[in-house]
Amino acid sequence: VFSPMIGIMIADFYILGKDYSQEKICPKNIVVWAIGTIVYYLLSKSSVILPIGYTLPVVAGTAIITLILNKIKK
Repeated sequence: VFSPMIGIMIADFYILGKDYSQEKICPKNIVVWAIGTIVYYLLSKSSVILPIGYTLPVVAGTAIITLILNKIKK
């Protein structure tokens, strides 16, 4: 559950510079987080073996999805 969350935080705070301190909830980030968590779980249960593990691809994937959704939403 932490890998997708870290990807979203990296994309929002460090790349986009967004501040969500005044908002209680961001629905699009919750959806991206849920998708990232499901993908991580499915990868860990599959027979696919990645030499770098599953954490980095999930972090990168959720960060990219977050960036794409923010560009589309504008």
